[in-house]
Amino acid sequence: MNATLIRSDVLRFLRAPEALFFTIGLPILMYIIFGGTAEYGEMPIGHGNINMAVLINMSIYAVAQAAVGYTGTAAVDRLQGWGRQLALTPLTSGNIIVNRILSAFLISTITFTSLLIVGIPMGAQLPTLRLLAVWGISYLSVLLFACYGLAVAYSFKAETAVSISSGLLVLFSFAGNLFAPLSGTLLSVARFTPMWGVGELARYPLTDGQMYDANGALYSTPLWYALANIVAWLAIFSVFALLAARRNQER
Repeated sequence: MNATLIRSDVLRFLRAPEALFFTIGLPILMYIIFGGTAEYGEMPIGHGNINMAVLINMSIYAVAQAAVGYTGTAAVDRLQGWGRQLALTPLTSGNIIVNRILSAFLISTITFTSLLIVGIPMGAQLPTLRLLAVWGISYLSVLLFACYGLAVAYSFKAETAVSISSGLLVLFSFAGNLFAPLSGTLLSVARFTPMWGVGELARYPLTDGQMYDANGALYSTPLWYALANIVAWLAIFSVFALLAARRNQER
């Protein structure tokens, strides 16, 4: 771990107004529209209410977007020759990836906290210990999508890497039952998408695995479904990121 490099990366990210808008401003706005001010937000679910379920969903999207947006700067670094400079240091490909992921953790903490500051006063309800569990689980989203962002960043040109990874993340969120409830075949397919596992696991302290589908019917999901999804996609993205980073340093 290189503390100086991590500090520099985090400060650079926080100085970018567009990054702050898409990782903090937009998720907060979406939460207010679909959760904080919605009439159905007060409906009880599990140990809280639908308002909190929407807050959790938007938080998972926000921290994933923060991780993807930040790690996407690896493509810009590569274009500017920073990757070649790092290749001359004792830092290995694995060290570089670890530093970027740790930076993504710090950035995502700011993002998640910002949503809580807005959501709790607007009626999002969940016992404190369960809320802390959600907070901890959200870091799985950071780890998963930091690896995803690095994989894309090291595989495409700087001009397109961030756009591709962020655009796909929006699709993953829709397909993963995060932005809107799904039902039937779409819900069955969602269980195999990257965003579904972390979303389902993050909601578990609230719902105990139960949730409403698009038709208003209550359904239950075994915990191991979400865990298996996370493990599978984390393995895929981490291997992809490591191979892409090594190939980039060899150029």
